[in-house]
Amino acid sequence: MAAKIRAPRRLSLRLVAAQVVLLWERLMPALWPGLAVAGVFLVLALFGAFTLFSPFWHALFLALFAAAGGFALWRGFGGLVFPDRAQARRRIEIASGLDNRPLEALDDHPATNADDAGGAVLWRQHQKRMAALAKRLKIGFPAISMAVCDPRGVRFFIVLALGIALVDAGGEASGRLHGAISPDWRALGGGGQTRLDVWVSPPEYTGLAPVFLTRAGRPQEEVDGPADLISVPVGSRVEVRLDGGGDMPDLWRDEEETSFEPNGPGGFKIALPLEPVRDKEQSGTVELRVVQGWWTLGRWSLAITEDHLPEIDFVAPLAKSERMALRIDYEAGDDYGIETVMAEISQFTNSMLGREGNLISSKAAARGEIFNLMLPAPALGEGRIHDSAYHDLTAHPWAGLPVLVRLKATDGIGQTGYSSSKLTVLPAREFSHPVAAAIIEERRRLSRREGSRGGALRRHAAYNLGVLAKTPDEFGNDMVVFLGLQIARRRLLEDPAPSEFGEVQRLLWDIALRLDDDGLSLAERDFRAMIDMAREMLHTGSREGAREMLARFRETLENLQREGAPSSVFSKFMADVMPALNALMEEQQALLDESFSRARERSASRADGRSGGEEDGSAKALSRGEAQTDLRRQLDDFMNQLAGKLGEVPRELGQSSRSMGEASRALARDDLGEATDYQARALEGLRQGAKAAIETYLRQMEANRPAPEKAYIERLIPRY
Repeated sequence: MAAKIRAPRRLSLRLVAAQVVLLWERLMPALWPGLAVAGVFLVLALFGAFTLFSPFWHALFLALFAAAGGFALWRGFGGLVFPDRAQARRRIEIASGLDNRPLEALDDHPATNADDAGGAVLWRQHQKRMAALAKRLKIGFPAISMAVCDPRGVRFFIVLALGIALVDAGGEASGRLHGAISPDWRALGGGGQTRLDVWVSPPEYTGLAPVFLTRAGRPQEEVDGPADLISVPVGSRVEVRLDGGGDMPDLWRDEEETSFEPNGPGGFKIALPLEPVRDKEQSGTVELRVVQGWWTLGRWSLAITEDHLPEIDFVAPLAKSERMALRIDYEAGDDYGIETVMAEISQFTNSMLGREGNLISSKAAARGEIFNLMLPAPALGEGRIHDSAYHDLTAHPWAGLPVLVRLKATDGIGQTGYSSSKLTVLPAREFSHPVAAAIIEERRRLSRREGSRGGALRRHAAYNLGVLAKTPDEFGNDMVVFLGLQIARRRLLEDPAPSEFGEVQRLLWDIALRLDDDGLSLAERDFRAMIDMAREMLHTGSREGAREMLARFRETLENLQREGAPSSVFSKFMADVMPALNALMEEQQALLDESFSRARERSASRADGRSGGEEDGSAKALSRGEAQTDLRRQLDDFMNQLAGKLGEVPRELGQSSRSMGEASRALARDDLGEATDYQARALEGLRQGAKAAIETYLRQMEANRPAPEKAYIERLIPRY
C-alpha cells in the first residue's frame, strides 16, 4: 500500500478558522431580523415614546417587541447548520484559487489495486503535487451581503434614526432606556404617567451647585444604607416637582410627613429645609421618601455635612515694621469660605495672669474694652488664606501698652472661630520734642484701664497739662498748642463722658505731632489711611473706593506742596494706573456675575424639566466669548503701557490674561462651569497684579530717588 502524504501542519488550524468564517457568514443573515426589531425598540426608547403610554399599554408593547424579537430569532436560527470539515476545505480551496481540490486529494485513497506498484507511484506523485499546492492557503474575509438580507435598505433608516435619537436623549439616554424596559406601574394608583424631579439646593454662601437626585424624571439611584449616603451641606433645601399621578403626594423626612402644594394642572411641588436627625443611630442623616397613593416614587438617604467652625491662628510672632506698624502673620480656612477676618485687641492687666505667670482664659479680656482690626479675607472661591497684615496703631491711645491680640474668622452663616491670644506691646512712636513726649506720656497714662475710670488720675493729668501750658517758650509760643493744652485740661477736669474722653486723647495726639515735626506726621497718617483704602479697593474692586482714594491723594499732595514739601510722582502713578485697573476688574466682575447667573438659571431649567432653556445657542455663546476676548485685549494694551512705566509687567497680570483666554474659549463652546472658574482666576489675577504693580513702583522709587527726597518719601509712605 502506498504511503500517505502528510498534510501541512497549519491545515488543521486553517480548517477551524474557515469553519468560524463560514459560521459568521451564516450567522449574520440569521441575526438580521432580530437586530432590526432591537434597533426599532432602541429608537423608540431613546425618544421616550414608551413613557407616553399608560403602564398597561407600555407592558403590552414590551411583550409585542419581545415576541417579535423571539420569532425573528427563531426563524433566523431555525435553519442554521454548523459547517463541517469538507465545507471548510472547499472554502479554503476557493479562497486560495486552488483547482482540482488538492485538500480533498490529501485525504483521498487510490482506486487501483494495492499490489499495483505502478499505480502506487503515480498516486504518490499526485499527492505530492496536491500537497505542494496546499502550502499557500488563504481563508479570506467573511462574505456578508446585507443587500441579500435587507434588499429594501431598512438598515440605513434604523441607523439614521438611532443616531438622531442618541443626540436627542443626550445625558438622559440611560434613564430613557431604563424607563423603556420598566413600566411605571405606580401611575395606576392615580391615573397617568408621572415625572419626578428632586434636587437639593445647598446654601448660597457655599457656592456649591445643586445636587440632582433624579434623572429623566426617575430616581437616579436608590440608597438603602449608610454606606452609600449622598452628602449635602447643612442648611440645604430639598425641592421636589411632580407631574402626573393624580393623587396628592407626600414628602417624608424620616417620620415627618408633609403634603405637596398644587403646581399647575396635574402638578405638585414642595420645598423644605433639610435638618439632620440626631436621635437616630446614624446621626446627621435624613431619609427622604416621595409617596403618592400606595406607591413610593423615590427614596434617598442623605448625610447632612456639618459646617465646621472657621480655623484661624498665628503663623509667626507678632512684630513691628520699620515704620512702627503692627505686623500680623496669620492663616485661616473654612469648609466653604470665610467672610471676614479680624484681630481683637484688648488691654492687658495683671489680673489676666495666673499664679505661675501664664495667661488665664482670654475671656477675661472680653470684659474690658476691645477694638477690632479688619484683616484681608480669602478671595472668592478660596477656602484658605495665608497672609500678612500691617496696621499703624501708633496713634491709638494704647500704643506703648501691653495688649492681648486674638484673631477671629467668621463664615457665611455667622460662625466664628478664634485663635489663641498673644501678648504684645503695641508699637509706639518715639517723640523727640520734650513737650510732645510729656504730652504723650500723660495720654498713655490716661489710656490705661484704671486711668479712664480714676478721677484722681485724670485730675493729676489735667494738672500736668496745665503746667506745660504755662511754659509757652518750651513749645515756641505756638498758640495752637497752648489752646489745645487748655482745652484738654478743662475737659479732663469736667469728668468727661467716654465719647468725650476719646476726643481728648485724639487732641493730645495731634498736639504732640504738631510739636514733633511741624505737622508732617499728620500727612503721613493720611497717606497710611489712603494706602489701607487702596488695599481694600484691590480686594473688592470698588470703583467708588478708587475715586475717593485718588481724590484724597491729590488733596494731600496739594497741601504738602503749599507747605513747601517735595513733590512726589507716586500720586501721579496711582492716578494713571489704578483707574484703568479698577475698570478692568469691574468689567471682569460683571462678566463673571453674568456667567454665574446663567449657570444657575440653566440648572434651574433642567431641574424644572424645561429643555428649551438649557442651551443659549451658538450666537449668544460666541457673543459672550467675544466680550471676554475684548476685555483680554484691553488688559494686554494696559500691560504694554505698564511695561513702559515700570520696565516690567507683574506676572499675575500675565496669568490673568491667560485665564481670560481660557474663559473666552469656554464661553464660545457654552461651557459655563469652566468659564466661571477661569473668570474667577482672571479677576483674582487682576487684584494681585494691581498690588504687585504698586509694590514694584515703590521699590523702584526707593532705589532711584535722590537721598533728600527719598528720606521725605519714606516718612510719608510706610515700607510694606
